[in-house]
Amino acid sequence: MKNHSKENNKIDKKVLATIIASVSLIVIAIIVLLLFFFAGKDGSKATNDILRINANNVTLYKGDTLNDYYELSIEDAQISIDVNKNDIIEIDKDKITALTSGEVTVTLIATYNDNSAKDTFTVKVLNCDYSYDVQTIINCSYQNNTLMVEGDYCQFNIEIYDFSGQPFESTDYKFTVTNNAILQKQIGGFILQTTTNCQITFTVPTIDYSFIIEVAKI
Repeated sequence: MKNHSKENNKIDKKVLATIIASVSLIVIAIIVLLLFFFAGKDGSKATNDILRINANNVTLYKGDTLNDYYELSIEDAQISIDVNKNDIIEIDKDKITALTSGEVTVTLIATYNDNSAKDTFTVKVLNCDYSYDVQTIINCSYQNNTLMVEGDYCQFNIEIYDFSGQPFESTDYKFTVTNNAILQKQIGGFILQTTTNCQITFTVPTIDYSFIIEVAKI
């Protein structure tokens, strides 16, 4: 009976040792998992992520603003921005604002620790309507929508621009002049004869576009 009791005690000790070892392994595994989880929470997981920055080509109208225009894989990465043309857009890491018609190439560079990523995209800005410019040639100047004429005549030209700011090729001009002034279309531009202040109304029927120029004698 005593021998049998000793054998049972040995078996009980082995079972207990096995249970203790198993529980210890489980506890160690749980601790490791918790350490891995909280380390990821502290940002060490981000160091294993691939740094990426992506942006798509954009078309905006003058005056528009676009927010959140790119995607970044690591939020804490630093962003630098480079553009190949100035004054077309206003841009920072949060938004793009369209200033004037044209097209600009934007390069985004993201850096995090020793890693970097780059993406390039274009922003095209369109006007909301056609536009025009007065190009003075002889005896005149132009500012604040007023053609200022020296003497009894002057020569100038008109340039029409489409929505993207490109010259619109059209010779189909219609025009009227007030106060008995005389306006003639010549190969080199328009010749205006006037002795008083007046107004010139230009119309381009093919695009249904019109505008008025004030004329002041100086």
